Amino acid sequence: MPEKRFTICAWIMAATLSLPALSMASPETRINPDTDLVYLGAFRVPDDKSGDTSWDYGGGGLTFNPDGDPTGAADGFPGSLFGIGKAANGKVSEYAIPKPVISNKLADLPFATAIQGFQDITGGRIGGTLTTYRMGDLELIKKTGAMPEDKLFWVIYEYYMPEYDLLTFGWSTLNLSAPKPEGLARIDNDVSSATSRYIFKIPPEWANINTNGRSIAVGRDRGQMNGSWGPTLFAIDPTQYSSIMDGTLINSTPMMRYSETNPFPSPGWSHGADDWNDGAWLGINGRSAVIIAGSKGIRTDENGLLYYGDPGPDGCGDKGYHAEPNYAAILFYDPDDFAQVAKGTILPHEIKHYALYNVEKYMFKRFTCRQTILGGVGYDQSNQILYIEERLVGSGLSIYSTSPIVHVWRIVDSQNTAIDTIPPTKPTNIVVTDLSATEKRISWTASSDNSGAIYYLVYRNNLPIIMTTATEHIDTKFSLITDTTDFTYHVEARDQMNNSSLSKMSPTIKTIIKK
Repeated sequence: MPEKRFTICAWIMAATLSLPALSMASPETRINPDTDLVYLGAFRVPDDKSGDTSWDYGGGGLTFNPDGDPTGAADGFPGSLFGIGKAANGKVSEYAIPKPVISNKLADLPFATAIQGFQDITGGRIGGTLTTYRMGDLELIKKTGAMPEDKLFWVIYEYYMPEYDLLTFGWSTLNLSAPKPEGLARIDNDVSSATSRYIFKIPPEWANINTNGRSIAVGRDRGQMNGSWGPTLFAIDPTQYSSIMDGTLINSTPMMRYSETNPFPSPGWSHGADDWNDGAWLGINGRSAVIIAGSKGIRTDENGLLYYGDPGPDGCGDKGYHAEPNYAAILFYDPDDFAQVAKGTILPHEIKHYALYNVEKYMFKRFTCRQTILGGVGYDQSNQILYIEERLVGSGLSIYSTSPIVHVWRIVDSQNTAIDTIPPTKPTNIVVTDLSATEKRISWTASSDNSGAIYYLVYRNNLPIIMTTATEHIDTKFSLITDTTDFTYHVEARDQMNNSSLSKMSPTIKTIIKK
């Protein structure tokens, strides 16, 4: 084997991989993700199957039903959840909510119990392939306005190169066995690749002031076919209709949208690799936040590390855009910023999240090769309980299960309005140890941080290869690289708010020659 040389340091060239700071204004009206989200645990979806439908590969959409499970246990988790099962079928089921459990063992998590089994609520519109409709999301809307009854408002979408004027929105009754679907409709002033993936409620009192009463938020993160270079948000009002006819054009108020020339702000968009699935509008005691949950890639258009095609030695999956390592993340936005867009004070691409919250420490399949991590989001406003699906966990009884689980947080008012901006200390004492001709152990002394979890990013030759909470990594793939014999390893520490230990200070460098 040729001589290999390893250089080790605790930083990376700031011009290549530094993280530009987010806006650090911290108004007292914002929810602080570090202190106002209290993790309550998780539970498993029902271990159910109906014909060719199950929860496998499901978890793409979720909505809370405050009137569901009226005879359930008085355990602090009332109501029920409507969720989307297997992606290829897009059928919907409703289940009661068990009390979540905090455990790192999947078997300790309770199963939810089905109330209504899987049904197609779209009237046969789902195809499930790259070029046919898939079920995106759904939101329960209580009877109001012209609506004749409570409805499940839903969106379907095409993944691959969706046409500009696709009809994607419809609704059905809450009775899954007799859904009586109506639609399809589309947003009036934008393309389906920017409008049609997720749905959640806007507080009516905010909508009455800012968006002409339009109290449902919709959007999508898809750059193809003139879509958006980052997640979008549009306010609409389906409650104005007594029925949704095919071809209906729904008026909207754009609140967030990006383009190739005005892309998602730092730390940057990962074209085709970031995956933002669903959201919620949180509020407690006059403090609020709009959240969008999904997965974020380390490699971005901004830092120049994103790539397209077959993955390299450390890559994941097949051809396409690659941003690995990917991690579970929640974007936090200030509703006051959306109000400014609605008023015309700022433009939709000038919206900037005030926090990018890393929740990877709660995941059951941490740091694996998957772009799709967080899925559907449901929110119980009355009890301040947030439900977010983690996809592809395999929570069923079958060893082949790929079903999701549901993580649960409570929103509290901690009175702490100061967003954490203090980075972890830099990892030190970085050492490479030979384990074999094809394995190297990179180890380091742990960083410290003022709050939250610490994540370590390991880089080889300035390219990220793994995110981990451990203080070592065994590199088994360096020997697959044939275009160099010199390897440089860096280790970066980040906290949950993505504050980074990277610094412009001169690094301490140690060179090891492999003989």
